[in-house]
Amino acid sequence: MTNVTDYSVYKALDPLFEMVGGVIGKQVDGSHFFEWFAEDAIWENPFPVPGTKPVFNGRNELLAAFRGYGDVFQLNSTSDLQVHRSKTEEGADVVIMEYKGQGHSLATDRPYNNTYLSVVHIKDRKIFLWRDYVDQMIAIEAAGGIGAIQALLGSA
Repeated sequence: MTNVTDYSVYKALDPLFEMVGGVIGKQVDGSHFFEWFAEDAIWENPFPVPGTKPVFNGRNELLAAFRGYGDVFQLNSTSDLQVHRSKTEEGADVVIMEYKGQGHSLATDRPYNNTYLSVVHIKDRKIFLWRDYVDQMIAIEAAGGIGAIQALLGSA
């Protein structure tokens, strides 16, 4: 993995990182959101933006996918957090977070207010699977079109 110690390029997502840290910070090792993921973790978007990758394999792909977020959006806050906890039959912890994110598009200055459902699987003190359910049309409209989102996430 690329050794990333300067996460400032991801600053636009700090409200998300802080919220998630408050929910699972004691269950995972690492001092930053991306350090909580296993090297071979999988991030799934079951309903991706058309033309973008539905799955990011490994921490490096995840870092790359989020790298341009701050060029398109600024997340200002999260709210309405609800947390549900469970375990898989294999013993992994499952944390389900329902929350809202508020921000704006830097390209259009339009508001960005979305609702998320994130299903996070943790084993051996690392996230090995994250499934993110979100209304992609809200992001597309805020960014001023699908092209900005496709450039951010890369093509499928």
